[in-house]
Amino acid sequence: MKPHDWIYGHRGGCDISRRTTIFADVTDEKAMLRQQLDADEVQWEAVAGTGGEIEFGRVSDQSGRSFYLLRGRNGDVLVFTESEWGAWLRGVRDGEFDLPGSAGV
Repeated sequence: MKPHDWIYGHRGGCDISRRTTIFADVTDEKAMLRQQLDADEVQWEAVAGTGGEIEFGRVSDQSGRSFYLLRGRNGDVLVFTESEWGAWLRGVRDGEFDLPGSAGV
């Protein structure tokens, strides 16, 4: 599953409830980290072009390591390390996650 599947909530006629089921089967290697990060201290910013349905922010853990958080309208939060965030942004800029037939932003 590609990141744009999560962002848009559906792809190829599947509904979001089906996607949620798929996510439940995936091991969450950042579950413990997500519990340690204080999302309440994040200054959330809306992602341009999403109508405020997707937000991002930056937060540090107790040791001072920085992480980026991406939050969808359903409240699910994805956690990225700084290098993962950089790679994700490069992919977005390069059109890696554009839906077929959509114009790049």
